[in-house]
Order: sequence, then structure tokens, then C-alpha cells
Amino acid sequence: MIPVKICGITNLEDAMYVSRAGAKAIGFIFYNKSPRCITIDKASKISKEINNMIKIGVFVNPHLDLVNEAIKKVPIDIIQFHGNENDAFINSFNIPKIKVIKVKDNIEDFFEFNNTLLFDTYSNTSEGGTGRAFNWNLLNHYKKQNFILSGGLNNGNILKAISTVNPGAIDICSGWRKARPQMSPKSK
Repeated sequence: MIPVKICGITNLEDAMYVSRAGAKAIGFIFYNKSPRCITIDKASKISKEINNMIKIGVFVNPHLDLVNEAIKKVPIDIIQFHGNENDAFINSFNIPKIKVIKVKDNIEDFFEFNNTLLFDTYSNTSEGGTGRAFNWNLLNHYKKQNFILSGGLNNGNILKAISTVNPGAIDICSGWRKARPQMSPKSK
């Protein structure tokens, strides 16, 4: 079974729901321009109740202090960088890292990157969670790489996405919310 990360968790109810559903990881977004932004204190409280999941901190061009505080207080198991962070900044942290590659019409080679790559749909108005998929065939030459697939994944297309690119894991943000009508108002 392909590991699943559910991103944009903002409350304990949703964290427990995705844990029971079998997700292996949850993503806490520490980016104040995101509608799914969470405070470090709130993420820490949720994290204490969800022991069986990997906690991933999602950051967009963050300050070093914010990342270090989240690693320490939540605690974060993996850092996901969703902005224009350079390799020196990314590699200054001593825990596993994920770097997001935003896919538009083509993909540059990123084989020299030592950390896990996550491919997501490019948007000029949002850093992620757009609910839009990209052309998965662009990832054909990455099939032997261990990467994470994201971008518009939902009940209607996830099996096709997996069979097309065979990712090491999948990352779902907006797609799971549509499949859960009883979500709490704070998560919509």
C-alpha cells in the first residue's frame, strides 16, 4: 500500500479521522497566507494526541527560527519546503526534508537533490492546495525515483495517478476534504 500524507490538518478531530482512515502522515502548514495555517501551539496539542503518525511541518520561505521552533515544540519529524528555499538553507536542518517541485508544463532535472521530492501543481496565485492536477506523464522519467505525488488528487483520479507514475507516497490536501462532508467548520 502506498503511504498517504494528509496535509493542512488544523484540528484534532480531523487528525483523528485521517489517522483512523489509515494515513501514515499529517501535514501542519506553518505559512500565514494559507487558509489551512496552524499555530505551533495548536499543532503541538494535536501532535500529542496522535502518536501513530509522522508529523510533517510545511513551510514557505520561512525564517530559520520558525522552523527550529516547530521542530522543537510540535515536534516535527520531517520538514517540507514549499517555497524558493535554497539548498544551503534546506540542508541546515538535521531531520529528513521534502522539497516541493511545482509542475507547470515541464520538469527540470532535480536528481542531484539529496532529499525527497514532492511534485505538486504549479499555481501563480497559491503555494499549494489548489485542487488541480498536472500532467502526470511529465514524471515518466522519475518512475525509478522515490518521490511523493501531490496536486489535485481525489477519489476520482487517485488510482489513475498511482498507476501512471507509481509514486513512493501521495500527498492529499483539498481532495480529502471533499470526500468528508461532516468536517468541522474550521477545516473547510
